[in-house]
Amino acid sequence: MDNLLSIRDAAKRLQLSPTTIRRLIKKGAIKAQKIGKQYRISQKTLDNLISPPNGN
Repeated sequence: MDNLLSIRDAAKRLQLSPTTIRRLIKKGAIKAQKIGKQYRISQKTLDNLISPPNGN
């Protein structure tokens, strides 16, 4: 199973504010899973944001 991160943890790793992460989730720019009332972002999703996979 992929490691799931909270919005706060994802924000720290991307050096963004949690508010910005929430906005990006709402816009669909970051895929996230809603578990209960909280969003979780997979480590793989963050890795792809930092360095997108090569492919065309």
